[in-house]
Amino acid sequence: MKRWLFRVLPMVMILGLLVGCGAKSDTKENAETTETEQKGVTAGYWVVEKMVMEGMEFEGEDLKNTFGEAENILSIVFNEDGSYDGVYMDEFIKGTYTDNNGALETEMLELKAKGEYSGETLVLTLDDKYVYTMKNQKEMPASIKNNPWITYEPNFDSNETSAMSSFMAGGWYCVKDNVLYGLTHINDNKPKLGAIPFEMKGDFPEYKETKVLDENGCMNYIQMEGDYLYYIRNYKEICCVKIDGSDAKTLYTGDCDYLQIYDGRLYFTDADYHYVSTDMDGKDLQTVVDKEIYYPYFICKDWLVFQDDADNESLHLYNIVVGKEFNITYAPAHRPILDGQYLYYMSSQDDAYSLCRMDISNPDSLKEERSDKMLLSSEYMIDDQCIYLVNNSARDKEQWKELTTTGDVVTMTQMYVSEGYTISHEFDENGLITRKTMMSKKELGGTAFN
Repeated sequence: MKRWLFRVLPMVMILGLLVGCGAKSDTKENAETTETEQKGVTAGYWVVEKMVMEGMEFEGEDLKNTFGEAENILSIVFNEDGSYDGVYMDEFIKGTYTDNNGALETEMLELKAKGEYSGETLVLTLDDKYVYTMKNQKEMPASIKNNPWITYEPNFDSNETSAMSSFMAGGWYCVKDNVLYGLTHINDNKPKLGAIPFEMKGDFPEYKETKVLDENGCMNYIQMEGDYLYYIRNYKEICCVKIDGSDAKTLYTGDCDYLQIYDGRLYFTDADYHYVSTDMDGKDLQTVVDKEIYYPYFICKDWLVFQDDADNESLHLYNIVVGKEFNITYAPAHRPILDGQYLYYMSSQDDAYSLCRMDISNPDSLKEERSDKMLLSSEYMIDDQCIYLVNNSARDKEQWKELTTTGDVVTMTQMYVSEGYTISHEFDENGLITRKTMMSKKELGGTAFN
């Protein structure tokens, strides 16, 4: 594409009007509704056919040879809710409009556009100077279809944030219906997967007899789906078992990590830390991200966040449908956790860490904020109320910049958080677990379990 002409002509003004190059797009999932169900400008898709700027006219081969394919120059779908999405000069755009019986109006950053449409022709005039004649077509242009921002809506509630926090801590526990599922050392002090029923006695959980569900080693990334627990065993297998201990299965064999159940599939990294997925039976193996990544986690439909090992351990956003990837940090970043629209993470520097956060709702205006103190460890968790650091350090989320850690070695860390409970591990000088405690946040009482 010959970009020189674009730079010297004032056509760039349309960027301000059609808002947010590279920003998320709100095209509705029903954008391919049939024309009989739509009316007027919302019927089908509009693609530029002719452009007139400063007395210069471009159409046909002249238009293509100068600026590229028409659908990548300017294509728009108008949604019935008053929003539009499109592509302008290979960039994704969005905005709102009004339609008064065939006359369109929109305004952004004090730049105005007016349009008139009749039948299959739309004439869009920008700032009373630049005219774009667009033709209607029923088929969605590939440029709009491949817009990765259509499904980009990152906004976690407290339960989703707690789940992501527990995942980043290794997913060692799951609490459901007064049963604690997870790491147990019952009987012989060897790690196992156990189910520990409990009930609150006054301010403290009182445990009943532990049922061993899998005695073959360490189990993490534990998640419940229906009546089954899914988990990684010894970082060598993906397994599932019914919560009563029956119907145990091995679904995948091979080095694996970072298991997440999402949209009816199992997602995890393989022996090379490439991101792959299978169906819930461990079949239909597919490659999702064909490179070494860490901390992969779905933050909204089609969208992952992960650490790119080769790119200075920075965080990236990735759309699994169209394969688009975007770097959002530059320094090494660890343990991303989304809370609302804020993505928190630990940034490392000289063996110390800063807690950072970034509003990722609009990728065009990312700005990093940092905590005031350097911290001991990259380990932290977020629930509906607090941010937890190692060694029993915690603050309300509003005070996140003031967080500090006590001590100079890690002696205690949170392993699980939810709206009702937290689970912590305490360690000796060799890093071995000496105590596991579940705390009821509602009753403010905690009890150790084996």
